Amino acid sequence: GTKYTRTIVIGEKPDPSQVIPWDGTAAQPQIKGTNISINTAEELAWVSEVVSGRLVDENIADKTFKGYTLTLVKDIDLSDDIEWKPIGLTSSLSFSGTLDGAGKTIKGLKITRNTYSSSDNNTGLFGFTNGAIIKDLTVEGDITINVTSTSSSAPRIGGIIGYVNGSSSAVSTLENLTYKGVIDLSTPQGGYYIGGVAGFTTQVKISNCVNEAQITINNTHATSSGYVGGIAAQLSSNAEMYSCRNLADITCAGANRVGGVTAYTSTATSKVAGCANFGDIVAGGYNSNVGGVTAYMSNGSI
Repeated sequence: GTKYTRTIVIGEKPDPSQVIPWDGTAAQPQIKGTNISINTAEELAWVSEVVSGRLVDENIADKTFKGYTLTLVKDIDLSDDIEWKPIGLTSSLSFSGTLDGAGKTIKGLKITRNTYSSSDNNTGLFGFTNGAIIKDLTVEGDITINVTSTSSSAPRIGGIIGYVNGSSSAVSTLENLTYKGVIDLSTPQGGYYIGGVAGFTTQVKISNCVNEAQITINNTHATSSGYVGGIAAQLSSNAEMYSCRNLADITCAGANRVGGVTAYTSTATSKVAGCANFGDIVAGGYNSNVGGVTAYMSNGSI
């Protein structure tokens, strides 16, 4: 009999390397009890929306995520051209859970600002954490702050966390974190806290963290203080730092205290041990204190 031939075109197999860029939207991730798997930028943005109160999700018993563990399943790309809204804003809108980066990378973090207020002055991947655990994560980003007018609100800026808060019963933990990229601040005012990994810290244990981001500060206010550290700007009550390294240059015009690892240890319970700075530090300004590891110690130990 007659033979018939039929050709069926299925189409080309999608290239798994071609990822659809994040468009700034949020999507609920997979939630199993108190364990949450984060696979995409949309799912990470969902965390920010819930913590800030912009989104109410009945599946989350506590919008601070206290008692929850969030685990990155994949590397995440925040697309470079979408403004990131930090996870947590203030003490009343803070992240208190565990973020396990599982060795993954969040890249494309972009934050640009020209104003600050008392309700929105903490900047980083996380703005404000309270008793949180953040571990095993690399963040690549560009944080550019160009404040054009003075304000009573002191910005706290960190590549990963702006303000790290804790308590004696809920000490915060920052472990195995790396920040890469740029932090650039121009401001006509003092009173800022800038760190490659974290800005202002209290009641926290920081260990095995690395900064690879160049930090540049241009402060035109001649008589006010600003604190800049390769890892963290200030270590306050019971803030401890171990085995951390700054690998990038810090250039500051107008900063009050500039340290390769931390600018200021302010209490007797602040500790720095086994830390090192490998970057160049160029600094000057009002009553400047500059140090390879720490710039100024009113208390604490190294």
